[in-house]
Amino acid sequence: STILVAKVEWEAEPKVQERLRAVRDRDANDRAMEAAARLDDRLAGDNARGVIADPAGTKVIEFPVRDRFHDANGALFVLDVYQTAGIVPFDVSALDVDIAVGGSHKWLCGGPGCGYIYVKPALRGKLEPSITGWMAHESPFAFEPAPIRLTWNQHRWNTGTPTVPGYLVARPGHDTIREAGVANIRAHNIRLTTTIFEMADERGISSPTPREPEKRTGWVGLDFPGADRVTEALIARRVFVDYRPGCGIRVSPHFYTSDDEIARFFDALDELRARC
Repeated sequence: STILVAKVEWEAEPKVQERLRAVRDRDANDRAMEAAARLDDRLAGDNARGVIADPAGTKVIEFPVRDRFHDANGALFVLDVYQTAGIVPFDVSALDVDIAVGGSHKWLCGGPGCGYIYVKPALRGKLEPSITGWMAHESPFAFEPAPIRLTWNQHRWNTGTPTVPGYLVARPGHDTIREAGVANIRAHNIRLTTTIFEMADERGISSPTPREPEKRTGWVGLDFPGADRVTEALIARRVFVDYRPGCGIRVSPHFYTSDDEIARFFDALDELRARC
């Protein structure tokens, strides 16, 4: 079977690499059904695994993939939620997602070392991990020799010894996001990102980020000549942004970001653009 991805940017295991098929042109950046029309020939007749994600993390992609492909091709719907969990409300059950994967160090405020995977309960007995470890064993502390007896629950997708410090660091962040409520965080973020667009327009700064709130994730890119140098100067002042070629300076207001901080960011930006 083929593994269909938006973009290949990593060295995969050889037996996986040969099955990867990257979706070129603008598939990852168009609206869902426009992209789906171009995916037909890639999925037809192939038991494909569709991993649909915007590599830049700047757009929300609506993709009703199951109705379109699952019944005809047996495709699995794998959702990458790294750039949306904690900032865009969604429900994997309502979306009828087969598998969802992500991590904690972005909008979930959990720090590194705490990734996660959701597998639909109905699929747990049908799928087996290609890479495993003793924590996926039905009786991990029995330390039995191979072959492994995979457990039936979510630990089936575990590998070796867990990164317990990473989990402990992540938990307060996850709890905070749950307490604040993703819908509330989203509303606050949309208001601040709209303000960022308005202030950027006043300065003639371009942005690759979608203007429509329903199409963007949580950050706004501000691009102009010298944006990379300005980013370094901002970070030296403890203004925490980052830079990506083609995106510019990524400004990511969260639930703790205030209107005053946005105004102060643009004050600093004006000063540094004049210098750099």
